Amino acid sequence: MEVVYGTEKPLPPTTQNAEAIAKYETDLKEWNRSPKVKKARSIIGATVSKSVMMYIEGMGDPAEMWKVLEEKYNPKTKVTLLQTIRNLMTAEKSSDILMEDHLQHVQRLKRRLEEQGEVVSDNIYCSILLNSVRDEE
Repeated sequence: MEVVYGTEKPLPPTTQNAEAIAKYETDLKEWNRSPKVKKARSIIGATVSKSVMMYIEGMGDPAEMWKVLEEKYNPKTKVTLLQTIRNLMTAEKSSDILMEDHLQHVQRLKRRLEEQGEVVSDNIYCSILLNSVRDEE
């Protein structure tokens, strides 16, 4: 069973047995009516704009909704990976940005890389941070 928001989603039957299929359909309807699944769907639905809602309309499974949104807005492709690496390696603090904002920006880039499976060692991360700040005289 797949765990979604604290509730296990029933898995489809592995056979074409009519009784097993009927039980699965009943379990799936019950799962869809569970308060936790309803709450997860409503949270996702309440936090997306109308233009984004079109991608998840008609979906009942919050995990499926989330997966579609993640693939649409946070793709994990070779191109996005390389762009994020480039952005991290060339990060530079400009004079009109607070240091805290700059540090948060670099942390976000590091986190994006890690979400795509790349490991950024502490030494590399510290070197990038040091290189991103100009020597002020």
